[in-house]
Amino acid sequence: MAIFEKKHYGKVISNKLAAYIMYNIKDGDIEEVAKNSNFSPNELTDIIRGYKYLTEDSSYTVQQLFKRCLNNYMKSEKRNREVLNELITKFND
Repeated sequence: MAIFEKKHYGKVISNKLAAYIMYNIKDGDIEEVAKNSNFSPNELTDIIRGYKYLTEDSSYTVQQLFKRCLNNYMKSEKRNREVLNELITKFND
């Protein structure tokens, strides 16, 4: 899954992507993803915050972080549905 093209390099990531990542990130995600990609956690944070430009080298790590956030979102949605179903069941009793 490639979310970046050459035209994105040398620019900051979009505000929508940055907001999605910031909203769905969990403690330790940046450090773990950066470590697994042999990338600096500080530089990854700077890219997400728009302080540094996306490069071809950094695009892989940002993409991995996006995947992590997508997974976090999916887990959260599943948990929310389970809690909601439990509450509905309790109120119907």
